[in-house]
Amino acid sequence: MAVGASKFHRRALTAFNQLSSEEQAQVQESLAALVGTPVAQWSATPVKRLPGDQSLYLLPVNDSLRAIVRADADQEPEVLDLVRHETLDFFARTAATNGV
Repeated sequence: MAVGASKFHRRALTAFNQLSSEEQAQVQESLAALVGTPVAQWSATPVKRLPGDQSLYLLPVNDSLRAIVRADADQEPEVLDLVRHETLDFFARTAATNGV
């Protein structure tokens, strides 16, 4: 499924539709910088590669919102999910506490 020029997984689309119109615009603006840019050149953006799967990236949208994006060298990026930074911090702390 697509939102503007960006491809969204159904889970991400559900999260996107629950955002305010201001946050939806911020998501689209953040993604616009990636669309059409080869993954090898993403180092010039605020995107961070996630550990593990080499095709997953974390894109900051605003102070609170993050997009998890899958991008392979030969495919257009796909937003897999939209999550709050606070939620990611909670899971990271929980995993560290539990030795995961």
